[in-house]
Amino acid sequence: MTTGEVARSCGVSADTVRYYERRGLITSRRAENGYRQYVDETVQRVRVIRRAIAVGFGVDEIAKFFRERRAGHPPCRAVRAAAEGKLQEIDRRIAEMISLREHLAAILRDWDVRLAHGEPAHLLDSLPERKIQ
Repeated sequence: MTTGEVARSCGVSADTVRYYERRGLITSRRAENGYRQYVDETVQRVRVIRRAIAVGFGVDEIAKFFRERRAGHPPCRAVRAAAEGKLQEIDRRIAEMISLREHLAAILRDWDVRLAHGEPAHLLDSLPERKIQ
């Protein structure tokens, strides 16, 4: 398969395919005409990469997992541990967003009171101090 064929089959750009190759996620061989040639399994590999990226894995992490697998060291526990770390980070960010939402809701309630008086309220000047996380 050519770069373009892999790209079309996976719904990515040819640049993405070449990038994955540069990062060691996929491999190709050069045909006599100089074009890259990929084995059919590359499509499945690119789809795995895309799914892994979609749930938060980085290209470097994925490449490391693939290298470990090629070296005969199944990275299953490392993959699971990394995913758990990502889940914890998502939970932390959700908690941070909920806190920010509550803070902003309180500000809006205060601003509604200020605006009810019909005078310039200097809303931005009234923002309370808040530790940025």
